[in-house]
Amino acid sequence: MDPELYKAAIDGTLSEKTLRAAADSKQLVTGGKKNNILHVAAKSGNLQINTEEEAKSGHVEMVRFLIVKARKMDAQQKRKLVTMKNCEGDTALHEAVRHNRFEIVKLLIHEDSNLASVLNGYGESPLFMAVARCFYEIGLLILNAAAPINCSVDGRNSMNVLHAAVIRAPIPKFIHEVLFKLSSSSMLEKADDFRWIPLHYAAYLDNRELIELFIDHNNSLA
Repeated sequence: MDPELYKAAIDGTLSEKTLRAAADSKQLVTGGKKNNILHVAAKSGNLQINTEEEAKSGHVEMVRFLIVKARKMDAQQKRKLVTMKNCEGDTALHEAVRHNRFEIVKLLIHEDSNLASVLNGYGESPLFMAVARCFYEIGLLILNAAAPINCSVDGRNSMNVLHAAVIRAPIPKFIHEVLFKLSSSSMLEKADDFRWIPLHYAAYLDNRELIELFIDHNNSLA
């Protein structure tokens, strides 16, 4: 990516005209650290498109514009823009989740629900990242858009989304939704690198409601 284009994106001085010119020259697709402009737009809350109307939600509008532009590319270029990973293995969706950009997550996941199945360099799925950060609204958005076929539950240290949900902020209603949407008892049986399954964490934290929920869902755990 051209350094001036990157700086303009960060500073919030990126115009729609500049974006269109960059898209036409394919500068949206490449970056020195494999960060394309969609990564920047997904994670930065300062991004704005300086149209005459001075758009208030610039970074969201930028991502929307980039997606519309991507639709006009050939299939390979479009896929490259949306799924490209940076040096840490993150896609634009990972970046949007990490920075709690709900509207951008919504745009990306509705454009390509397969993004929810992509793991970053730490083995984290977008759903796992959302739950590990207690971004449950984003977690539900991903579940509703991608589960069960296109939604990975994997996380770092061989954990899955249930490990994260129990440890971070156990909300039974959300965990019910995960179990219902994904319809998989194998998540309850999967041990992490410390050889603990989600039930172990629920027991350690003395969360009796979750203990009962897990056993009711998979009585082989008893």
